[in-house]
Amino acid sequence: MVILGTKSLFFIFYAQLYEYRIFTIGTNLWGWVAHFIAIDFVFYLFHPASHRVRFLWASHVNHHSSEHLNFATALR
Repeated sequence: MVILGTKSLFFIFYAQLYEYRIFTIGTNLWGWVAHFIAIDFVFYLFHPASHRVRFLWASHVNHHSSEHLNFATALR
């Protein structure tokens, strides 16, 4: 339930933020490359933030709950 609530709040936030976008990235090859880099960068910033913000930590704690680090643990 916490994950559903978190993702819903982010969806609403991004939907509102989209209205005030500065530019639009095209759908050509360079647009896809720019999207890939932007999404990866946002995830890079989100991961450390989810360690510091208690509300985000509630949905992120599963990622760190295992004693053994493997691929399945990383995907949680």
